[in-house]
Amino acid sequence: APDKNIVHERGDLSEFALARSYYFSSILVISLFSALRDVWQEKRNGAFDEDYTPEAILTLERVRAADLDVIAIMIAWELRCEGYNNLWRHILGSEDGDLAMRFSGYLEREPSMTFTHKALSATFTQWFRSEERIDACDHETLNYMDEVLATSDVQNPFGTFYMMRITL
Repeated sequence: APDKNIVHERGDLSEFALARSYYFSSILVISLFSALRDVWQEKRNGAFDEDYTPEAILTLERVRAADLDVIAIMIAWELRCEGYNNLWRHILGSEDGDLAMRFSGYLEREPSMTFTHKALSATFTQWFRSEERIDACDHETLNYMDEVLATSDVQNPFGTFYMMRITL
C-alpha cells in the first residue's frame, strides 16, 4: 500500500516559531484534528465523485466539512475541561467562534448533554447558518470537481446517485 501522509503548510515559520506561538500552534493542532477526522471520513465513505451527482457531492462535502469543524470543537472543549485552555480560547476568537459558543451553551446548561449528543447536533446545525462557511466549502468542492473533469477521459465522470434535500 502506498504511504499516506498528512501535510500541513507552515509557510516560512520554523518548528521553533510554531511551538512558541499559541496562535500558530493552535492552528496546527486544530488542523491535525480535522485532518485525522478527514482521513477517517475518507476511509469510511471513500470518494463521493465516483458514486454521486455533482449536486449531491456539494451537499456531502458540506456535511463532511461541518463534521470536521464540530469534532474539532468537541476535542478543544474536552481539552479545556482537562485544563488545556489555549485551543478553546483560540476557537472562540476565530471564525468558528459561533460554533464554540453554541456547543458550550448546551454543555454549560446541562453537562450531561455530552453523552446525548445534543450539543454536537446543535453545533452541526449552527455550521450551516454561516453563508461564508457554506460558500468556502462549495468553492473548494467546485474546484475539486473541475479538476476531476479536467483529468477525466469521459464526458461525465460523476456518479448517478443523488441526495434527498433536507432542510436544517
